[in-house]
Amino acid sequence: MKFFKSGLILLSITLLFCACSTTKPVKKKGEIKVTRQEYLKALEAKLSKISPEQAAEAKKLATFHAHNFYEGLKNKNYAIFSKSQKLGKKNFNLWCNAVNKKYGKLESQKYLGVKAEPLAMRYIWKWVFKEKVMNETLQRDVLFSARIVKYKNKKKLSLLVVGFE
Repeated sequence: MKFFKSGLILLSITLLFCACSTTKPVKKKGEIKVTRQEYLKALEAKLSKISPEQAAEAKKLATFHAHNFYEGLKNKNYAIFSKSQKLGKKNFNLWCNAVNKKYGKLESQKYLGVKAEPLAMRYIWKWVFKEKVMNETLQRDVLFSARIVKYKNKKKLSLLVVGFE
């Protein structure tokens, strides 16, 4: 009987290790990862091309939103940030802390240019973050972009996506 018990215990431990090592992580229901390009492709039927005459207006709109994100993050100014993004104050503070922890303190931004896509204009800035690590200052350059689109049923241009690249 003692041999039977020890054999069962050994078998159950072996099965447990085998099951743990071959089990794939379960995806959460409803969790779907979509890239910006896939999102833009899904909206293609609702969008129209931005005319060259509207390019100045598109740049002005992108600059407005990028400035709000920059000032909001640099100075932790929720009032300015909320002009572009509807996010609760608590979530805004969590976002600021997460960005500061990952990249460091936001120092400056520089406009790099625009990339014309078939149905969107992508305006790109370089944001410079600095962080002091062991008496050395590390600089991280991060690309920040704003995509401007024109919906067929609207006269004005709209912000589609804004964020880090």
